[in-house]
Amino acid sequence: MQFDIKTAFDFRLRSNISNSITSPLSVPFLVVRLRLAADRMDTCLRKGADARKHAISLGTLDYSGDLASHLMTFSGKMEKIFGILQDLTKRKVQEHELYQKHFNIVDEKLAWYEKAEVRWDCCSVAASLLLSKSTPNRQI
Repeated sequence: MQFDIKTAFDFRLRSNISNSITSPLSVPFLVVRLRLAADRMDTCLRKGADARKHAISLGTLDYSGDLASHLMTFSGKMEKIFGILQDLTKRKVQEHELYQKHFNIVDEKLAWYEKAEVRWDCCSVAASLLLSKSTPNRQI
C-alpha cells in the first residue's frame, strides 16, 4: 500500500483526533510531508544512480537500442525532481499539491524504470551469452 499525505489525513480524521492536529497546515502534518519527501528524494538518488550505471554499461552494446539514452534521461529527471523536493523541504512549503504533484511524477517514472530494468537485465544476459560463446573453453 502506498502511503501518502491523503492517507495520513484520512487516518487522522477516522481516529477522532482533534481538527487542529489534522489540519494540512499543522506541524505534525508538515512532519509527515517532509518524511515522505525525504523518502522520495532517497529513491530519486538511488534509482537515478542505478540508471546512470546501467546506461554506461549498455553504451558498449550494439543491440541495446536507445535504452542507454532513455536511462540517462531518466537519471537526469530524477536528479531534477530531487532538487525540487529538496527545495520544497528546505523552505518547509506546506502546500500539499506541490508535494503530491512531484510524488506522482516520481511514481510514474519509477514504474517506467521497473520495465527498463527488465529490458536491461535481458541485454546483460544476452551480452554474457555472446561473450561466453565467443571465448573458447580452455582446459589446463
